[in-house]
Amino acid sequence: MKVDYPGFFRGDKLQSLIADESESEFKSYKEWYEWAKQYVTIVPEKDRRIPVLEALPANIYEDVFTTGKTYWVKKTYSKTPIEYSRDILLSEIQVSILPEVEKRILSNKSFPKITLDDFIIPQKEFTYKPCFEYDSERYYNSFKLGFIKAMKFDSSVKEIPSEFDKLLSNLADEKAKHWLINHMATWLHLFLAGFQYNGRYTRIETIPIFYGEQGTGKNTIIKYFSEAIEEGGYIEVSKEMFGSQFNSWMLNSVILMNEFSENREVRKASSAAIKLLTSPYTVVNEKGMKPYKIDNVAYIAFACNTSDYSAFDVESGDRRLQFISGGKNLNARKHNLCDMQLLEEQKYDFINYLLNYEWDFEFANAVYDDEIKLAEKEANKSPMQYLVDCILEDEDLATITVQKVKARADYEGIKISVRSIGQYLTKRFGQRKSRKIAGKIFWYYTVSETGKIDSLIHAI
Repeated sequence: MKVDYPGFFRGDKLQSLIADESESEFKSYKEWYEWAKQYVTIVPEKDRRIPVLEALPANIYEDVFTTGKTYWVKKTYSKTPIEYSRDILLSEIQVSILPEVEKRILSNKSFPKITLDDFIIPQKEFTYKPCFEYDSERYYNSFKLGFIKAMKFDSSVKEIPSEFDKLLSNLADEKAKHWLINHMATWLHLFLAGFQYNGRYTRIETIPIFYGEQGTGKNTIIKYFSEAIEEGGYIEVSKEMFGSQFNSWMLNSVILMNEFSENREVRKASSAAIKLLTSPYTVVNEKGMKPYKIDNVAYIAFACNTSDYSAFDVESGDRRLQFISGGKNLNARKHNLCDMQLLEEQKYDFINYLLNYEWDFEFANAVYDDEIKLAEKEANKSPMQYLVDCILEDEDLATITVQKVKARADYEGIKISVRSIGQYLTKRFGQRKSRKIAGKIFWYYTVSETGKIDSLIHAI
């Protein structure tokens, strides 16, 4: 009988193909395969290939993965993973492999040698994302949770702990304190939700600026907030760090920008920092690594002392900066403002208070003008803007003229040309208009339709 598959015959072991397929004892390949399976041992992949971390001492190896091109090993005593070649990784595994795992692997092999193919080494992408949970199978996340990971959640904490209340009252007046608590609580809830709000990815775009004397507690409040979120707490960024080509400091969930207020050049750097830090994404450039993109979700704050003059170039329409000021403004340690030991003990209650707080996302993303912010805006006005604003504050004008501004400039001792005044007034109020009075042409700019004073008539 003719069959479609080469013939085999039975025996103690599988034998070679017989010459004449017509002598096959099986009608089909499938029939033969079912009979032949009794002579084959199938080793499950979990026995044949071992997850690489299961083969290595857990007290030394935290993670081993590949990016598809190179291998990376993160050990428990190092801050960052180290790049390995294939050969070096294999050599280290051969030396460090647990004896019982090695024995299990070799029992299923025909030759007594460990290779990388004996292990399941996951492929991951580098990332840094502050979050409570993430896909550890796909990403190597250099973010490490702080004490919130192990703390007990207590829904009964509805009042701010006493020592934290004292500290915040030293930093801010009631309005600013309320804004800051809501701001921190909102960020914390977004963090726990993977920065999802109303079904979409989002982040807070406003930035608190702690403004006060040295020692008032600016760093202390950030310290306890950040240590709950990330192991190691916040990073304090100086102007030198910010100006470096390497920006690994961006790999922090809480960033405190400091020393940005010594002169106008540095203040411009602070404005650049704000624009960079409030963009949706940023590219991280670490030494020895290929740059990669991360989400910009860090909690960002600035700090400056009251002795700093015009710390920030605050634009008149700014909607990102909120000054935290107006409190007692005392040196916390010198005046024994709060019990530091009790403050340490209350850190868990403080985080629970923020978790139980009725946070408001819209309020966290809105800012208001206080005395400090108004002063900063005033300090950063151009001389021309200052002159015109002074005139408009003093008089309820319907119109304004170049001559009126020039007279105010001369009175204030500010040297400024008639031409530059005309250019500024045109830019601010639109094209100039003319009126003929007593046979003579006079030029003016309309300030307000409801203004009561006509500068042109008063000038005449």
